[in-house]
Amino acid sequence: MGNPLGCAAALASIGEMKRLKLDARSRELGEWLATRLARIGKVRGRGLMLGLEVGDAVPIVEKLLQRGVLVLPEGSQGEVLGLTLPS
Repeated sequence: MGNPLGCAAALASIGEMKRLKLDARSRELGEWLATRLARIGKVRGRGLMLGLEVGDAVPIVEKLLQRGVLVLPEGSQGEVLGLTLPS
């Protein structure tokens, strides 16, 4: 709704992302990771927001969560292991 404090925080965040060139870093790391994940299966996404088609992601998600890895099942049937990594 245009809250001045919220807008100032957003602009400062965007400025830092540009200064650190996080868009380019995300693109480069995403390409690197997607290439490696493609050895396992079909990869979806851009940058560091990727998904790996695995058939049924739920059991894999549960095992990874037990190990402290935060991933989500995605896709209309929960057939994609969703990865959203920091740049």
